[in-house]
Amino acid sequence: MAPASDDEAGEAWPRVLQRSRPYLSEQMITDLKPNRLLTQSRDQQAAIHVFNMIWSVSDNLGFPNRTRCTAMSLYHRVRLYYPDIDYNIADVGLASLFTASKFEDTLKKSLEIQAVAYNLRYPNDDPINSDSPLLEEQHRRIIGIERQILEACSFDFRTRHHQPFIVKFAKYYRISKPITALAWLIAIDAHKTHACLKATPQELALASLILAARLRGVRLGVTQVNTTTPSSATNSPIDPPAAAVMSPGGFAPSTGPAIQVVYDKWKTSFAAVLETCHDILDLYTDHLHHTFVGPRHGADAFIRVRIELNREAKNEGIPPNNNNAGSAGGLPASPVTPGNYGYGTPYSDSNGNMNGGRARDRDRDRDRDRDRDRDRDRDRERDRDRDRDRDRDRDRDRDRDGRDGVDKEDEIVVTAGDKIRGGAKGQQLTDRSVHGSVRFTLSKKREDEEWAAISKAYERGEL
Repeated sequence: MAPASDDEAGEAWPRVLQRSRPYLSEQMITDLKPNRLLTQSRDQQAAIHVFNMIWSVSDNLGFPNRTRCTAMSLYHRVRLYYPDIDYNIADVGLASLFTASKFEDTLKKSLEIQAVAYNLRYPNDDPINSDSPLLEEQHRRIIGIERQILEACSFDFRTRHHQPFIVKFAKYYRISKPITALAWLIAIDAHKTHACLKATPQELALASLILAARLRGVRLGVTQVNTTTPSSATNSPIDPPAAAVMSPGGFAPSTGPAIQVVYDKWKTSFAAVLETCHDILDLYTDHLHHTFVGPRHGADAFIRVRIELNREAKNEGIPPNNNNAGSAGGLPASPVTPGNYGYGTPYSDSNGNMNGGRARDRDRDRDRDRDRDRDRDRDRERDRDRDRDRDRDRDRDRDRDGRDGVDKEDEIVVTAGDKIRGGAKGQQLTDRSVHGSVRFTLSKKREDEEWAAISKAYERGEL
């Protein structure tokens, strides 16, 4: 498609121009879901449910890991770009897997994927095949969701995978096979979070290797070999020795080796990799038993790794759990994480010990469930209030337009998320194609050229 120019005649100027964004920053993700900040725990649980469904269906159909990871990336992206549309998350997950199979050239028919998912969901019923009429309605929904997935990724079919980088980094830094295998699982767990949208493949690979190595006693990822930051590496939660104070503020140093990483060599930075590490650690802190690696280690092991990374970040002048926001400020790595940032003792008992016993774990789980239920009720009530306000505003606008007798365009409030989606010059995402065409582009330079031509056409009164 030829670039738009100001002397082109008869061409329909696009009302919305959306550029492909392979990676999103934390601020972009926050802007894309401005009305859902209080539902992140529920969204995370939904993502875990979809991940388990995608994994089970992929096991039956023989999809490789790259297809599964791409499916989860597409799921997260479409949920961000279409936050206010109420979907059945199972349909979104199956549509993401169907689209990912096309991206990765491991194509399966949509009805085949649906049949396998149905048989897994209802194991006590008679198995069905892809010709069953029970799948027709869901098939139509999945085809519609596929179109929205393609729009969310701006029809950018390029995929990027972390698996080759894990193998290459493991060979380069001479990391053992058990640590590499653990990092492989950590990287898969990371696709249950937005880390797969924020981190480049090399950042995700380095973050996974760093966490795996720290859990096994190897201080991989230090910026200076002569640092004396203690390590928190343990294979499982261990009780502190009688002579040592194993509190978050000062636990016994580890004698594990330190491996320096020159992050500039891999076109990244320690702050960016640290951000990805914290995103993954948030998952293990909040949903320990819904991951591949979490049940093999206790929560205390991940908390100690977090504290160690925060100390090293402090030595580098990076605020703890900072999402690479720099001096301009910004949001923490994951706003949903309970109070375990910085250098405090959120999971220690009254004596400052990290292992408070089963009673503490039960109390913490009970409090977390109570807070989750309270947040869910509050979110449900807020959604109902927002729907009532929207209906009331729509009725009032309709009455006003009827009295005026003029068919005029409603005022559009374009949010920061709409600008990311491509609505900076037009409507919100759900209405953006009503009054004009939508154009997708992969190049930032092309986007600037298009907007310059559109601006000139607007000044001449052609729009």
